[in-house]
Amino acid sequence: MRADNGLGFNPKDPSRLGHKYLFVGRRLGELSIWPAEMLIAYQPPVSSASPMTISPLFESYFRRASAKLEEAKRQMKDFHFDTSVSASQESIELSVKGIFLMFVNDFKPEHKISADDFHRLRLSIPPELSSYIDVPRVWFINKLWADLYQIAKYGSDKGEPGSDKFKVGADRILKQDEAEFALRHADEVNRIAQSLRYSSFMQRKR
Repeated sequence: MRADNGLGFNPKDPSRLGHKYLFVGRRLGELSIWPAEMLIAYQPPVSSASPMTISPLFESYFRRASAKLEEAKRQMKDFHFDTSVSASQESIELSVKGIFLMFVNDFKPEHKISADDFHRLRLSIPPELSSYIDVPRVWFINKLWADLYQIAKYGSDKGEPGSDKFKVGADRILKQDEAEFALRHADEVNRIAQSLRYSSFMQRKR
């Protein structure tokens, strides 16, 4: 049996891990289940363009997004699947808004981000970064969970449109499958924001 398990990764020497394997894993939404030592080896490409500006607001969003991600993991372990989904949804929203703040100068954070805003984001990303920032993918994840915000937060507390009879709490609606799905998406988008933050830091050190 090969020491690298056929992936070019030797657990005794994580520095030999190739970037392409982590990129494929991210695109498949599988990073969250890979060993931690593999993730430590990941260093995203550094842009050669003019350094991106990391605003205090981005830092705030990034810290809060990471905190919400950890909260989602804790709630999952405690079998509180509805609150885990809600925390993942908030983490996704904060990470996406942080990404916009890095690239779109006049971006105004709103609860829902339009498709036109994502088009502007895609046009604003330097070509050398576009290979690992999949804007259509981020748009899909953001839209999916933004549309489910009310249910993730409150369940069906007001009933369906035109009827106030079907009132159900989020804990009766959201189960482990939804919590795991949301957590994978939150982890994926948070890693994108983290990679951008790292890239900007490395540019400023030059």
